[in-house]
Amino acid sequence: MSSRKIGLLAVALCCRIAAAQTPLDTRFTYQGRLDAGGSPANGIYDLRFSLYGDETGTVLAGSPVDIEDVQITDGMFAVELDFGIQFTGFKTWLQTEVRPGASTGPYTALSPLQEITPAPMAQYAMGPFYQIPGTYDLAYTYGHVGIGREPDATFANHGFDLDVSGKYLRLGLEENGGGALVLANNPDDNKIWLEAYNSTSTGTASELIIAGYSGNSVPIRLNGNVGVGTAPAASTQTRLFAWAGPGQDAIWADADGSNTGVYAFTDTGYGVRSITSSFTQGTAVYADGGAYGVYARATSANGAAIYATNDSGNALIAVNDEAGYASLAGITNNAGAWGGYFRNNAGGSALWVDGLTQTKTLQILGGADVAESFDIAPADSTLPKPGMVVVINPAQPGALRVSDTSYDMKVAGVISGANGLNAGMVLGAEDVNMAHGQHAVAMAGRVWCMVDATLGAVEPGALLTTSTTPGHAMVASDRERSHGCVIGKAMTPLHEGKGLVLVLVNLQ
Repeated sequence: MSSRKIGLLAVALCCRIAAAQTPLDTRFTYQGRLDAGGSPANGIYDLRFSLYGDETGTVLAGSPVDIEDVQITDGMFAVELDFGIQFTGFKTWLQTEVRPGASTGPYTALSPLQEITPAPMAQYAMGPFYQIPGTYDLAYTYGHVGIGREPDATFANHGFDLDVSGKYLRLGLEENGGGALVLANNPDDNKIWLEAYNSTSTGTASELIIAGYSGNSVPIRLNGNVGVGTAPAASTQTRLFAWAGPGQDAIWADADGSNTGVYAFTDTGYGVRSITSSFTQGTAVYADGGAYGVYARATSANGAAIYATNDSGNALIAVNDEAGYASLAGITNNAGAWGGYFRNNAGGSALWVDGLTQTKTLQILGGADVAESFDIAPADSTLPKPGMVVVINPAQPGALRVSDTSYDMKVAGVISGANGLNAGMVLGAEDVNMAHGQHAVAMAGRVWCMVDATLGAVEPGALLTTSTTPGHAMVASDRERSHGCVIGKAMTPLHEGKGLVLVLVNLQ
């Protein structure tokens, strides 16, 4: 068979008319003319068509299409070819092979390969920076759109998809004004939209909202605030606000390896500020880890690694350890620092422990005596105050009274706190009858004591006992009477009159 020239008519002109709302496929109609021996061929022939990406026929595109028993009349024939998605904007060439219809032998290739050229309107549609002039609308309703790649089956049941191959998808706006760019604006369904300020004047993007079924999930407003699960907070200091319903996590951060789950930095404010508003039980910060539940570090000499405050007046930091050895551990590598530091600015208790306290060494820096708490009655009109000598009160079991008798064998001690020297340790049982009171009375240690030296000068080392002066001690000069009446030994002198003497309390 001789070679022939085959003309390819444009697909847009030769394709079959599809039924209404039926998606188009990749088939197209091909018409050609076949000459045999210089004359138009007539009869039944088998045809094979192959698509190549080069004019020499070395780069095959898709699979060959075999069509058997094609009726050719006066050299003319028309067939439907389907190479799949092979026409992607690059040049292609078609090779035709033929053999008699009754033959099962090899095909004879016709030459040369025929270049498939686009129709003029197809060239327009393929042009870069595609643009429709005037006020025409553009609609595509028969499938999905792939940019830089083919759309896949995951697009099923989607109204519109852009499947982009690459790192970026950019949608550019050329106009100012309200609603310049809106993505999926459906108030009754899941929605994500970015819109310009809703006015006819120039504006910036007012809000980016990622929404779910139950409401706004992540709204980002023009003031920079971000709300997760709720509207952004009105405060100009808030940039991320998260809300979660019962049994949900407002913010969950997960980092692999030694990376940081949440890293917060600020110049002068709070890196992380946690608040709970529950009046019964609320957790402001919950941490669970194999090494550290919460790890905090301060780089400033005057900074606090963890600073917590509670405006309600209740417990500030509560630690509960269900299985370990220590609920709260303080460790320092500095010999001049503290593993734990507690202070009450109002003068109350800085540390309250409910249970057994164990320590290897206890060093007390704010007091020098061991005291017990008692209720103390006055001696006539002399009310108890720090530095006074007190004795056992026979009229009130478990209580004391201000002393007013010399060499009183009921002597019990000295009220702590005179001359600025407080008790180092105070013993008592608040819930036990006759085992607590309002005054700390030194039983041992150093304490400033009121002394009357009119009956004898006091020198360091002198034994002291009770006197007839209410609340005052005196020198125990009568050794026979002093047995069982000695308060302790004087450590400072008092040569005359009345005054304070530092006493080493040691009841005898």
